Amino acid sequence: SRCRPMLKNALLLLAIAVVAAGCGFRPSEPTYSVVGRIVDVDGRGVPGVTVVAQGANAIAQTGPDGVWRIDGLRGRVTIVPHLEGSRFEPMSHTVTAGTENLRFQLVPPSYSISGRIVNAQGAGVAGVVVAVEGTNIQVTSGLDGRWRIDGLDGPATVAPYRPGSEFVPAARTVAAPTDNIVFQVLHPIMGPSVVPREQARQWLQARIGNSDWLELVDLYYDIAPLYGIRPEVALAQAAHETAYFRFGNLVQPWQNNFAGIGATGTPSDGFTPLNGADPEVVRFEAGVHGAIFATREIGVEAHVQHLYAYATTAPLPAGRTLYSPRFVLVRRGTARYVEHLGARQNPAGVGWATDAEYGFKIVNNFLLPMTAFQMR
Repeated sequence: SRCRPMLKNALLLLAIAVVAAGCGFRPSEPTYSVVGRIVDVDGRGVPGVTVVAQGANAIAQTGPDGVWRIDGLRGRVTIVPHLEGSRFEPMSHTVTAGTENLRFQLVPPSYSISGRIVNAQGAGVAGVVVAVEGTNIQVTSGLDGRWRIDGLDGPATVAPYRPGSEFVPAARTVAAPTDNIVFQVLHPIMGPSVVPREQARQWLQARIGNSDWLELVDLYYDIAPLYGIRPEVALAQAAHETAYFRFGNLVQPWQNNFAGIGATGTPSDGFTPLNGADPEVVRFEAGVHGAIFATREIGVEAHVQHLYAYATTAPLPAGRTLYSPRFVLVRRGTARYVEHLGARQNPAGVGWATDAEYGFKIVNNFLLPMTAFQMR
């Protein structure tokens, strides 16, 4: 029959196909090429990187411009770069067809940085947060002020933070290991309060009992913000100047002078100039050390004005009356920080007092204890 040769041929082809399938034989696949580039974090080509096509037993190496090429690939292939001691992002690319834009970035090796938080006297400061900007990485300085951050990749900017404090420098940008990053903490005179009014009241009460001097807390917290002065700073200085409002030095309680304004060590002759201060409520008296203010409220505002003179060059806030007779004698804006109120520590060589470590005493003995005080 004429059909028999055709049937034989069909059966023969079927048998060949079955045998070929059993032996793993596949018709020839088309080949393709893959081209790519390896760059560093700045986008510059990285030479000398080995690029492996896994499953194809093919390799290439990047040239001076970071470019590489692998030809003759078939099917699904995973491309992996390799350089001793390095890692790449992404770690691999899987391809099934040709491409000329396969990119890998060399990830710099991770590194660590460390340093110290110190005060203006060089002593370590605990409890300061040091954070890597733009990340969730942060640590806190220990009792000796030391801190350490591990696992950084590439450039990083670190900055310290603590409420009511500023730091010099404000931040540092690094791109390599270092163990010598030092931030100095300073305490600004101006700015928002970080000590609640009631906390300040309880702190003072714990030291002077239920005295009527406690009313000064409200006066400072009402008046200081009108000038942008932190009320806790002014209150801390007043507590220092008056020995917690026990006085006992040159200035007497009845003068309502809580910061020794005009007390130079020599009593007034009665003709000390007021320099524009309101004569209705401010005066000097023969034989008396320092200015005399008509009320506690005016005495507090005169104190706040004097701090304002040191902390800024701005004029008095609109509508305020001048009460500090020494305001115009101050070299304006020379003490932005409490630490610089002492002339010996002031970069300009001027200050509120010549007493050694004057500003340090206010910070260490009054301001910081008030800030850390635990309310009942």
